[in-house]
Amino acid sequence: MIGNNSSILIVEVGGIGDVVMSIPAIRNLRQNYPYSYIAVLIARRAKPLLRNCPYINDVFTLEIENFTFSRYALNLYDTAKSLKTIISLRRKGFELAINFHRIASFWGSLRMRLLFKTIRPKKGVGRDTDRRGTFYDIKLEENIDDSEHEVTRKLRLINMLGVPTDNQGLELWVDSEDNDYVDKLFSQLGITNNDLVIGINPNSAQAPKLWEGKKFARLSDALSDKYKAKICFLGSMKNKKRIKGILSLAKNRYIDLSGKLTLNQYIALVQKIKAFITLDSGPMHIASVFKVPTIALFGPGNPSKFGPYHNEKALILKKKKMSAIGVNEVMDLFDSLVNKYNII
Repeated sequence: MIGNNSSILIVEVGGIGDVVMSIPAIRNLRQNYPYSYIAVLIARRAKPLLRNCPYINDVFTLEIENFTFSRYALNLYDTAKSLKTIISLRRKGFELAINFHRIASFWGSLRMRLLFKTIRPKKGVGRDTDRRGTFYDIKLEENIDDSEHEVTRKLRLINMLGVPTDNQGLELWVDSEDNDYVDKLFSQLGITNNDLVIGINPNSAQAPKLWEGKKFARLSDALSDKYKAKICFLGSMKNKKRIKGILSLAKNRYIDLSGKLTLNQYIALVQKIKAFITLDSGPMHIASVFKVPTIALFGPGNPSKFGPYHNEKALILKKKKMSAIGVNEVMDLFDSLVNKYNII
């Protein structure tokens, strides 16, 4: 179905975690079609993830919300940039376009239908989520409530095209410049190789997935008191206010790195820490790439579908609501992590 010299566009306009979970499928495509032209279309915030990716020829960015006339598409500059990207993609004349992302709503279906109609690949492939992807030429039927992991689902999508999918591990690429930056940062912060460095990601783009700030503060104090850990709070600039609020509730002082790292520096740092406590979000998947001992806190959301992938050192605490998760429960789970993987 795919020729040896095909031009292929991979579409994954979700978040950082969605792109991380797409890499095994991208790698399998490249390994089986080494002479094909493979481009990816992703959200701008995820572009640094693929800076050193050896499996692609080009990266294009698109904020999919700007591709329809909706209340979100009010930034004319971004909308113009999106249209310019679409025109460039159309001129490529792709033989195949594959949308890796599920279609979760009517508006998502409308945007993706319009995107594929405008790009005009010879064949459109994607996930027919609850009958919202009927416009694809080749489609993988699925239910939004299925529990198959996203990595496996994306692999199954390309397998449907006749692509073998033997290589299923996650992968990211850290260059020496970012490694050196984190090493110098740790040195400036007085962090040594003997320290128990714990990264905490208290952030999520979805409010129902957040855990109360006062509980993060109490957890940090408990970890610091018991393990004498060096605790780093991680996040982007937009998370700075939330993290500042958490730190104001803590009795001890911790390291606030919110807004101080590029995405690639963040990845380099996660690779070096000894444990990670995170909500259901993109950084959780970054930690899985490097098999970092992890505690992942889940409220709404399905860990079987969106949880840490192939990270045997990840422990999941799942409740119906995030408010039901107690600090002592997380501490007990961290104690198990310490004992099981000897991270001290």
